[in-house]
Amino acid sequence: MNLRDLKIGVKQGIGFGIILILMGTISIFAVQQMADLRDDIEVVNQIWLQRVIIISDLNLNAAALRNAQLQYTFAPNETDREEQVGILLDFIDRIENNRDAYEEIVAEAQARDLYSTEEQALYRGFDLKWEQYLDHSLQLVMLLEENRRPQAISLITGPAQLVFEDFSTDLEGLVELNREGAAEAAVRAENTFQATRSVARLLLLLSALASTVIAFGLVRLITVPVRALVRAAGRVAQGDLGVQLYNQSADEIGTLSKSFNKMTNALRAASQETQRQQAVIERKNKDLETALKQLRTTQQQLVVREKMASLGQLTAGIAHEIKNPLNFVNNFAALSSELVDELQEALESRRHLPVEEALASVQELLQDLRFNSEKIEEHGKRADSIVRGMLEHSRGQSGQPVSTNLNTLLEEYLTLSYHGVRAQDINFQVTIKRDLASSLPLITVVQQDLSRVFLNLFSNAFYAVQERALRGEPGYEPMVSVRTRAQGGRVAIQVQDNGGGIPPALQERIFEPFFTTKPSGSGTGLGLSLSYDIITQGHGGRLYVESTPGEGATFFIDLPAS
Repeated sequence: MNLRDLKIGVKQGIGFGIILILMGTISIFAVQQMADLRDDIEVVNQIWLQRVIIISDLNLNAAALRNAQLQYTFAPNETDREEQVGILLDFIDRIENNRDAYEEIVAEAQARDLYSTEEQALYRGFDLKWEQYLDHSLQLVMLLEENRRPQAISLITGPAQLVFEDFSTDLEGLVELNREGAAEAAVRAENTFQATRSVARLLLLLSALASTVIAFGLVRLITVPVRALVRAAGRVAQGDLGVQLYNQSADEIGTLSKSFNKMTNALRAASQETQRQQAVIERKNKDLETALKQLRTTQQQLVVREKMASLGQLTAGIAHEIKNPLNFVNNFAALSSELVDELQEALESRRHLPVEEALASVQELLQDLRFNSEKIEEHGKRADSIVRGMLEHSRGQSGQPVSTNLNTLLEEYLTLSYHGVRAQDINFQVTIKRDLASSLPLITVVQQDLSRVFLNLFSNAFYAVQERALRGEPGYEPMVSVRTRAQGGRVAIQVQDNGGGIPPALQERIFEPFFTTKPSGSGTGLGLSLSYDIITQGHGGRLYVESTPGEGATFFIDLPAS
């Protein structure tokens, strides 16, 4: 065994034993300096470097967990999904083990006052966000087990993505903080070394040639590898993970060099794995963006289908409504033709009279013709208004906001909806009560969108009372009422029916997309969901329901007046 393989304490004993006669108490001081250096080395090796490794491993496992969740969400079949569940749980266990290891080593760091307030705040932030992300992970599993894939995709790309990015930022901050701490500890080791070297210089002055030789040997055996370690730690702090130490001695410096090499190898592997996982995540994100685009296209198609379904319900009502003005147009056109014949006969019979007298005698016929023309124009505009409203309702996009009389719009679609139900069941009877405030102000709304809301509410109300009437309850009289009021700076609308009502458990889900209480084939489950979005998001209002089972339901709309 050569001198390099001896422990640092033995080297100190040999050197300072020879110099002890000459230096006395100065030698004791030098030993203390070397002990401080050893403490600094232990801090770098046993605290800072281990914390860097643990946090890096935690960051890597978090990225791998995120990747496994994406694969789990987009698994093509149940078998692949079940395999991913085990992988998810394994990565969650790894992260929990990382947390336990970190908290264990932090206890020692706190004892040495090496755990800063900033690092505590970062770790607490990560800890809270990790619990949130763990909750999201459990929700993800539940949603996919319930075959609610759209909600699962929304969760993993929305709230879970934000929480993941947040605690990833905290983890990166912890890595950087510990890396800086390692660099600072290395600097402290360098400072300790500088102090030790000063003591060595003092010994050189006080001792003879022998003391000088011994001091030079100790400096060479100890400070050279420490300097190499300091330089290597500085390069790691700057991001160079390929640095290696070649001190293979059996002393503490050699042990530290081997540990340092293991750390840089682990960090380099972790960095490479993180880059690979990042590439996988980016690829999955692109796939997810494509899936989201397809989902949006499907949603738009469903909205158009819901519009066409409601338009089909309106067909009979529109036909009934348009028949009245067309009958008026036909009747007044026929009367006008007869008046033209009478006018021709009157003019023929008065050809011998002066022009003024002839025109005066047919003035009444001309006034009747004008009256008929005005009526034809009036009812023609009425028919044109109905057709234009039907075309606007069938369009895939919303129109422009316009100043609107809500009472008129309510009356129009209440009538159309009623005639639509009557066309399907000629025996359907219902009492319609109107309580429309005459002082209701004009408000700016998108008429096509709001008409869809009214049509959905009226159709549901008529359906509810019709279903209860079919049960044949003694003394039951179907009733639907509509009420409007101006309340301060807002307008309130109520649509009430005395149908079977909505159970409390269903009231919480009544506005969910694709949820319907109607039998299969009788509804799309989008009417109330789209109505809720139109009122709350499109017009800044509120839509909610109150219902007592067996007594009916009341839907409330609250809109800003300006």
